[in-house]
Amino acid sequence: MLDSEMINLKVEKIKIYARQLKTIQKGGKKKVCSDEILSAAMERFLQLAAESVLDVGGHIISSKGFKKPTTYQDIMPILADEKIVTKKLMSSCKNLALIRNQLVHDIGEVDKEKIFDWAKELIPALEDSVKVYQKQI
Repeated sequence: MLDSEMINLKVEKIKIYARQLKTIQKGGKKKVCSDEILSAAMERFLQLAAESVLDVGGHIISSKGFKKPTTYQDIMPILADEKIVTKKLMSSCKNLALIRNQLVHDIGEVDKEKIFDWAKELIPALEDSVKVYQKQI
């Protein structure tokens, strides 16, 4: 059964994270990457946004009885196969699981400029995922 309350909560959080990422990025790459607090905030909001998008996607898959993902990387392709998300959105989110894993597991030193670029590229996908997820409720 689809938990619309959970989806609504996560969707609202995704909106907040996307807004925060936009606000942080207004300072420009050089300023953000040289400021420990701003870069840490950007990293954290990106991590939380990625986890929220994947959590909702996983919940939709589970509640609708779709093929079970074996990894986070499987979530968006399954949603695309089931016509929940477009191929374009799936493509935009293709690195979401990898980014999430990199940030959560602190695998090596992550280049702050790379995180800035990831966030910039993912903000439109976060906003699009919100629209798609709201239609599922």
